[in-house]
Amino acid sequence: MPRSRVARFRADDPGHLYLGEQRLDQYMEQQGLGWIVRLREVLQSLDYEKLCAGYSGRGRRPYHPRTLVSLIVYGVLLGQSSLRALEALARRDVGAWWLCGGQQPDHSTLGDFIQCYAEVLSREFSCGTVSKLVQRFHLKAGLVAGDGTVIEAAVSRWGVLRLEALREQEEQTRSAAEQAPEDAGLQVRATELRRAREIAESRGERRLDRGESAETLRISPRDPEAVVQPRKDQVYRASYKPSVLVHESGLIVGQTVHPSSETAVVERLLDQHVYAFGRDPVTALWDAGYCSNAVLKRMCDRNIDALCPSGSVVDGQWTKQKSGSKFGKRHFRYDEATDRYHCPAGQPLRREYQATERGQSYVRYRAAEVACRGCALRANCTDSTHARTLKRYEGDEYREAAERVLEHPAARQRYRQRMPLAERPTAEIRERLKFTRFRRVGTIGAQVEFSLCVLALNLKWALAQEQRRVANAPRPIFALYITVRCLSGRDKPVALYFLAILAG
Repeated sequence: MPRSRVARFRADDPGHLYLGEQRLDQYMEQQGLGWIVRLREVLQSLDYEKLCAGYSGRGRRPYHPRTLVSLIVYGVLLGQSSLRALEALARRDVGAWWLCGGQQPDHSTLGDFIQCYAEVLSREFSCGTVSKLVQRFHLKAGLVAGDGTVIEAAVSRWGVLRLEALREQEEQTRSAAEQAPEDAGLQVRATELRRAREIAESRGERRLDRGESAETLRISPRDPEAVVQPRKDQVYRASYKPSVLVHESGLIVGQTVHPSSETAVVERLLDQHVYAFGRDPVTALWDAGYCSNAVLKRMCDRNIDALCPSGSVVDGQWTKQKSGSKFGKRHFRYDEATDRYHCPAGQPLRREYQATERGQSYVRYRAAEVACRGCALRANCTDSTHARTLKRYEGDEYREAAERVLEHPAARQRYRQRMPLAERPTAEIRERLKFTRFRRVGTIGAQVEFSLCVLALNLKWALAQEQRRVANAPRPIFALYITVRCLSGRDKPVALYFLAILAG
């Protein structure tokens, strides 16, 4: 059997790069670009084994995955993520010269690399990098905060169709494709429309199961996995929902993308935390969008202290009932001993019947009509001509327990850490990295793009940690002086500590 060849990559050592008579790294240090030199050191320390495994060793020497990842990360940090912009960056930017060792990969090479290694970049490489940073900075599992955002998909809003229009277009394209089987483009278009129609019909069925109308459902045939939903500015566009899980140190330890749900990826985020730390976090902070029975039950099953409000929290302040709104279920107190609810006026709501809705079993409770009719709080409670009713679903006890925990001032004080932790990365991705729209279609394409953004932020965090560690470290001469003094006296443990510092 022929022996497998080991891939030989193009050399990317930047030591030969000079500007005039000055080496490039010295020039960048003088120009205030020393962070690029340190960024290369961090990138050099990452594990690229999974990315190198796909190269056969035949033909011309390819670019090392480290070279391509370095250029992508550098471009993301500068707010330039398009392939053409990265190609131009490799040609004209001194920072890109140093990171790539003078190599200049073009846009097609970068695109092929991202497409071929999308799964590896999104999972093994991303999780492996986080695990390496956790070990490097000796982080411990403790408090984490989760958050999600909405980023527009790489499709035009003019190409979004309603289900009825999609069916008509699919029928016309299918008929045309049958009449012209030699037209490859038409065959691809027919397949694309059929897949979009199947996804749209599946979503329509789920809407009907929830008691909603499927007539207003819209979908993009070019990217049917994207969901038409409101962005942060409440404008409806085909988009995806990326989510992050941030450690209390600021390191993003979990990241993923889902077409429309934040709660569906909680398990995946926690599994990434386990991969990095070997265990679940001690405490998890979530916003009100995650306050579902399924998520809270999962936190309880994994023995994680979850702080998750059922209402909104704005600028650290707990919002009260809006003017003109009705009392929600959280304003009613459930008494497990008597199996009754008690309304804000103190009247009981008794068990009426048990049923199933959308696959979930619930018990309905109703107040006495006489008590409701003469209640002074009726205007703030219900518009019904009869009495107020409530549905208690299976698992509501988890939500009630979470609400009781957050009634304590210490829990609320701790929950205030969620905003600066979890919302900083998503805000930085949007504002500083200028990443407001995906460039690739499909969930996998969106996932690899978001993973590369998170990778860039984590490496930026690592540079800040290294700089902080150097700034806080004792000066060598001072450490040597203290060591000699301590060795000559009784403080030998202190001396050993400073000897360890001198040893690096």
